[in-house]
Amino acid sequence: MVSHRDVLLTTWLREGKRNLAEFQRSPFHEALRNETRDSYTNLFENHAAEALAKVRELLVSAKITDPLPASMSASRTLEGCWELKTHNNPKTVGICNITDHAYRFVPMVLNAELMGDREVVRHLCHNRACVCPDHLAIGSYQQNTQDENERRYAGRDSQGRGQKA
Repeated sequence: MVSHRDVLLTTWLREGKRNLAEFQRSPFHEALRNETRDSYTNLFENHAAEALAKVRELLVSAKITDPLPASMSASRTLEGCWELKTHNNPKTVGICNITDHAYRFVPMVLNAELMGDREVVRHLCHNRACVCPDHLAIGSYQQNTQDENERRYAGRDSQGRGQKA
């Protein structure tokens, strides 16, 4: 019997493989170049299979937590987090001259998307230890601040868990 985890992994990795195969440099690539973008471009163009294997390794080793109780601040993440290490000390990954947080690495590889200097990975679950692709979205600092304000308004702690006392 195939587990729900295996179905999700297969779906995410299949989509990531397709996205990496379709990756093309933007017309603004040269103007936006920096060391990180160059490293990820090299990874996407020349080491896609290794990148996907690393994503698979990270996701397989993640601890799946119970989903948050239903609430306004948990409405975007109905499934539990896939955690690596802790909220205050999230997992880092190293591959092909890239050292980055796993929560940045996973969505960039699966989406084959280079982040700009003004972009961040938003944790829709408010948990920096989480690497679940469905909980991560690349966005702006403004969007990330709005997410944080929503979390606080809902009374959730800094890890998105429970109501603050």
